[in-house]
Amino acid sequence: MSILHSAINFATNNKWIATMPIESLSTAYGSKKMAFNLTSFELPEMLMSSSTLGFYGSQVEVPTLVRSQQKTILFNYLLSSDWHQWKLLYAWFSKFAVEEGSGTAPSTNVNEKWFLPISVIMLSEFKKPIFEIKFFNCWIKSFGSVSCDYQDAEASVIKHSFTIAYSYFTFSDLMNLRSD
Repeated sequence: MSILHSAINFATNNKWIATMPIESLSTAYGSKKMAFNLTSFELPEMLMSSSTLGFYGSQVEVPTLVRSQQKTILFNYLLSSDWHQWKLLYAWFSKFAVEEGSGTAPSTNVNEKWFLPISVIMLSEFKKPIFEIKFFNCWIKSFGSVSCDYQDAEASVIKHSFTIAYSYFTFSDLMNLRSD
């Protein structure tokens, strides 16, 4: 029995980078993609739906071959010094929602170009891409608060979070490992 060498090498010091296209939201940044240096996120838990069948008085659970999962993800990332990610996320959030009490009625016209794909690329400890997960038809569901406090004597990096909802995702192995 052969064992892949990677099976005994633990995942340490991995980095996650999220990217999203921004040309439909803003042209002010001179780039077509925005990158986020993620500090944490969770891959969605996947469940197999099932049904119970009875046969001669015995109950047997069988898979329905339908995957079910909660289709939201919370991303935590390090905010850049010029806050450009925060500004872009706020602009994206504002496409879908109006400020409560502003006197502006919410739009009933939701433009499908505001539903964006978001890619998360995992980098190895050697900064080589391992895999990519691409979430499709994403929209921003929550826009986290930012703590701005001078009480922190170490001037720590400012973190921010946002939650997206998505319709489906794909997984791509970027190392092209073969399975025997």
